[in-house]
Amino acid sequence: SIGKRTLKGLPSAIEVHEVTWLPLVDAMRGADCANVDARTSVSALTCVDLQQTEPFFAGVLAQTPELLSPREGQMILDVGCGAGSDAVHLAALVGPNGKVLGIDKSDLLIAEADARARAAGATNVAFEVGDAERLELETDSVDAARSDRVLQYVLEPQAAVLAMIRVTRPGGRVVVAEPAWGASS
Repeated sequence: SIGKRTLKGLPSAIEVHEVTWLPLVDAMRGADCANVDARTSVSALTCVDLQQTEPFFAGVLAQTPELLSPREGQMILDVGCGAGSDAVHLAALVGPNGKVLGIDKSDLLIAEADARARAAGATNVAFEVGDAERLELETDSVDAARSDRVLQYVLEPQAAVLAMIRVTRPGGRVVVAEPAWGASS
């Protein structure tokens, strides 16, 4: 179900589209993508790759471009980009004059994202290690920002949302997708 709400606690009212998430299989629910290291990188990448093809996640991911409304030449920020699949997809939508910047706190996932983007021939996407709560970008520097299943891993989710709002130009869009683990359908 989709509805509109005004999110409280932000400096100004914004429109929120809410998608009800269904509970997921236990293997995906237990994945810890917040603490990826050399020991856990293979399992984290396996989980991320499975989610790219799992019908529920594919349905949610299909809504992101519609909600972001990317246009040729825009700059889009992907916070918590993981292995970069979504950033590469968005890079195709903004065209060769646009750019997508993927940020993730795991240097191992950033290296994987960079390798996958190069293999896909995506030249208008870049990846950097960064902190969702303290984005090191100029204010009003991107046309749109997104995150998918990131806020559950940060200590200060509100700070991460405020950081995305700060770096997004006036009139731009911020799309955040988060599961409600354990919620009933």
